[in-house]
Amino acid sequence: MSITKPICVVDDDEAVRVALSSFIRSSGWAVETFDSAAALLAFSARHEIALLIADIRMPGMSGIEMFDQLVKTGKQPPTLFVSSYCTPEHQRRVGQLKVLGLMQKPFSLSTLSELIVKTLGDPPAAA
Repeated sequence: MSITKPICVVDDDEAVRVALSSFIRSSGWAVETFDSAAALLAFSARHEIALLIADIRMPGMSGIEMFDQLVKTGKQPPTLFVSSYCTPEHQRRVGQLKVLGLMQKPFSLSTLSELIVKTLGDPPAAA
């Protein structure tokens, strides 16, 4: 298997993390999952993230607050926000950020796959 920078999924919902992790891995990408923004920010290789998929609404720090912290370090990866409950304020705030966008849960995995390939290209070939 080829070693590659991971796609990171940050979501407090374990079912979402497992489903996205399985889908991303089966598509040929390396993946790391985190159950909170704080866990992602503590990730020692966060400067090596190929793509970040983050829930907006999480206990503690929101996905947007986490992204703001990454921006302060100058190491923010391409980011896609996801949310089950998206308020107009969330939409407005995400629209102000330099991110890939916001997808409402549940979303199409084929749409997610297209976005990943558009952002990163084809997955690395297995060795």
